[in-house]
Amino acid sequence: MPGFARVPNDVIRATGLSGYAKLIYVLLLGHADAEGRCWPSIDTLAHESGFSRRMVQYLLNALEAAGLVRRRRTRYATHFLVYAEPRSAGGALLGGQKCTTCTSEIPEVHHMHFTSAPPALLAPDTLLEEDPLKKNREASLPCPAELAGFEDALRGAPGYTPTRAFYAKVLKYAALDLEEAAVKMAGWLAAHPRRQASAAFILNWLRKDAAERANGAAAAAAPARGTRSIGRQGRTDADVIIDAVRYGMGFDVPTDPALVAACAERGLTFTADGQPQWT
Repeated sequence: MPGFARVPNDVIRATGLSGYAKLIYVLLLGHADAEGRCWPSIDTLAHESGFSRRMVQYLLNALEAAGLVRRRRTRYATHFLVYAEPRSAGGALLGGQKCTTCTSEIPEVHHMHFTSAPPALLAPDTLLEEDPLKKNREASLPCPAELAGFEDALRGAPGYTPTRAFYAKVLKYAALDLEEAAVKMAGWLAAHPRRQASAAFILNWLRKDAAERANGAAAAAAPARGTRSIGRQGRTDADVIIDAVRYGMGFDVPTDPALVAACAERGLTFTADGQPQWT
């Protein structure tokens, strides 16, 4: 690892890359050997940059899409190959050429010059071993008819790459209003542009919706909680919540109307965002 990293001016000035992505690029250059290869872990890059692991993954995807970084995942580590100019599929240079007049001892792979800015997106590099999961995600898949509305709501969301296995898992939540859930997810993602509509994110959202629906059905079937006695002293659920608020302890905001009414009778109400207030 050299004592410094020389960054091409066109990478620094590129408008298609965020400043965060450029920082990760500089860190990779700092780790790279004379051939542009390095093996820093995601945890290492996160520690050096001050970003979260998720943010580092997102920025590496941006650098790879711009053709400045290639990755090859193995069982034990991720190998990076850092370029000073964007590369297309097949490893060919795009919009640049090697400097033939400079006599600097800086490794050649770090010492190239752009003749144009890096493209926003390039075809995936095929020289490296393809990730079979990625290949499966990129394949054109027919969407099940029952998920047409769900698909329309999420199509175009960042990171949304459905697979056959993903469709099968979503169909397990057919009891939910999947189209409505997808619309809510799309709205939330639009308000949080750093998050992606990954399969894990979508399935976790549906899992929570299913749990809330099951809890709501159980609460509807249960007796009114506002007057149900618990414990040896005959304290009600409303008493427990009131004591928790009074002494600064944690509590679950009541959603059952009878329990909310029982708390209100004792002078405790809740705002729209669930904050307690005394009346």
